[in-house]
Amino acid sequence: MKQINLYLIASFFCFLITGCSGNDNIEPEPGTEWDKTRTAKVTFVSDLTGNNPYTTNNYNAVSLAIKGNDSHVIILDRANVTYGASRINPGANIAVSAERFPIFVPVSTTETEYRGSIVLYEKPVPEMEQTVVADACRMMPVGVEIKQGLTARTALLSFDSENQISASASLFRSAQTSSTLVTGTIRRNLVPVLESTTSTLTDGSYTLEIIENSDRNSEYVIYLFGSTKWKFRDFTEGSVSGNIKSFLLQVEFL
Repeated sequence: MKQINLYLIASFFCFLITGCSGNDNIEPEPGTEWDKTRTAKVTFVSDLTGNNPYTTNNYNAVSLAIKGNDSHVIILDRANVTYGASRINPGANIAVSAERFPIFVPVSTTETEYRGSIVLYEKPVPEMEQTVVADACRMMPVGVEIKQGLTARTALLSFDSENQISASASLFRSAQTSSTLVTGTIRRNLVPVLESTTSTLTDGSYTLEIIENSDRNSEYVIYLFGSTKWKFRDFTEGSVSGNIKSFLLQVEFL
């Protein structure tokens, strides 16, 4: 009887120790805990129509939204440049007010304008490289210092047509190999083409995210493509001016 009591007492203390320790000794699965210090923030400013939404009436509102934004990459989507009798460059005007340095990345052209986006930087860019995709479409890699000692590569690449996506297959393969995060806007009806193109990557170790905004009927959507070194963590949509929204994407570099 005495031995049984000792056994029960020992078992009781083991239960207490186990119950109080919680999960402290359980290792979390890799990539399940979000390390925000290793997270790249990418903000698109857009109405996702594919047309230029920026006018003198909203330059101030857009520039104010950018001034208060701490994203690593800020993109004025479809800040199209009109040429001809009068040249209108809305992205340059907004950049001046927002105290940023702009670089235009073209997607396509029409008889009256260069269609594309402006990437905004806090500091001058010492080197700029844009890769020809098809016709006027370009891809621009961007070095992002997520924190001191951690720099990652991102790239802006947007699409207006199916042939642009088909021509970019090798670029996606290269981005996968170099752990470059590729993002941009794409016509909603071309998403299956993008999915099919990226599925041809040989080893399949990539991630493709189609970001669904609140307007499920928008003509364009935002996409993210990267190797499995990147993990999409969060998406936030906010109002800027009229139909112009800010879309914040947070992606962790594992």
